[in-house]
Amino acid sequence: MKAKHLLIVGLTASSLAIGSAPALAASFLIDDFDIPVDPPANTPLSFNMVGQTGSQSYSGLDINRVVGGNRTVDYTLTGFSGITRPRSEAELVTGSGNFDGAFEIRNNPGTTSRSEILWDNLQATGQSNFLQLVGEDDQIAIELTQLSDGIPFRYTLMFSDGMNMYSTTQEFDFEGEEELTKSLFVIKDITAGGSIDLSMVNYVKLVIEGNPGFDLAVTQIRAFEVPEPSMILGLLALFGTGFVSLKRQHH
Repeated sequence: MKAKHLLIVGLTASSLAIGSAPALAASFLIDDFDIPVDPPANTPLSFNMVGQTGSQSYSGLDINRVVGGNRTVDYTLTGFSGITRPRSEAELVTGSGNFDGAFEIRNNPGTTSRSEILWDNLQATGQSNFLQLVGEDDQIAIELTQLSDGIPFRYTLMFSDGMNMYSTTQEFDFEGEEELTKSLFVIKDITAGGSIDLSMVNYVKLVIEGNPGFDLAVTQIRAFEVPEPSMILGLLALFGTGFVSLKRQHH
């Protein structure tokens, strides 16, 4: 059984700042997985049969740390092609002290899974966050920070403004290296020819899938505006320090 437990240590927003990056005109957290929740954060969704699925909902969260104050996690063990038994877990590990929070995914060799994280209830509170972003669609970006075990995975990021749903997918392959990285989605790529009405955003969804056996820890998702579109590439930096991999046996 795969027993890898990925936990990010001491990675605050300030420690992730890039010295050469431009000053941000506006920035806010969509989620940093770093606040107490109910049900308890250390209760994983754990499955050992293809097709098993589960859901956890968290409401009344700090709207400065989780946009809209609501988060729902849906998790499914989607497939198995290995020689050991299938096993897949998703767990929300909240931070304390020097430890930042993370949404962790752990799959046995040959096991695949699908995670959906939905942030909703945005009409009342999250919407006001998005209204801070006054730039053009090529000047607004969504940034994810994650630790990968090197097995390829992909994100699909979705937005709805009540009338239309927009999405884009990115594939990631860090060639077997454990790396803390930032992944960037520019709004113009998400809307793909349309134009999202930021005054009417009513949900954001992140879908995570990957090759058999992938492990991943997502530590932060945030939205921001940059002064010049050409400067966005300066925010794509790899961080090779500031993390540890802790092993924990799961049964």
